[in-house]
Amino acid sequence: TEKIGYDGILTGKAGIKFGLGGKQDFTPAELMDYNLINDLNSQINRLRAENEELRLRPESCPECPEVEPTVINEAVYVPNVVFFRINSAKIDKGQQVSVHNTAEYMKANPDAKVNIVAYADAQTGTPEYNFALSEKRARAVADALTNDYAIDSDRISIDWKGDTEQPYAENDWNRVAIFFVD
Repeated sequence: TEKIGYDGILTGKAGIKFGLGGKQDFTPAELMDYNLINDLNSQINRLRAENEELRLRPESCPECPEVEPTVINEAVYVPNVVFFRINSAKIDKGQQVSVHNTAEYMKANPDAKVNIVAYADAQTGTPEYNFALSEKRARAVADALTNDYAIDSDRISIDWKGDTEQPYAENDWNRVAIFFVD
């Protein structure tokens, strides 16, 4: 038996690979155009310098001319209306809230004046009758303001239109007195 000899170097490698926190993915970096980066940096620096220059510049504003305030006195619609039953000038209990709200507005605004405009619907009664009925409605609302809420009668004006004007498209709604504040 003959002995066999080995001359050489034996190398081996062993290792353990583990990752913390799950799978680790790496994306390769994309190479950018250095000229583009330099241009963008130059633009940023130029804008920063411009902002600094504007910040240091004193504010200049031309003198504004004095303006005289003007007051326009227009009739203001107060969203209060009193609806009436057919052929009636009596203010129903459920409609008293509108008279109350108008009275409270007038007490809070002692210079305010109110114009009450009353109407009648066109589908019932003759024009003459409706004209007289709308007058009774306007007077009833004005009387409620003066008698129930002590609003001076000098601050109240009334107007009535009968069925010559219909403020609402719904016929029944035109049995109404509408408040306008001056």
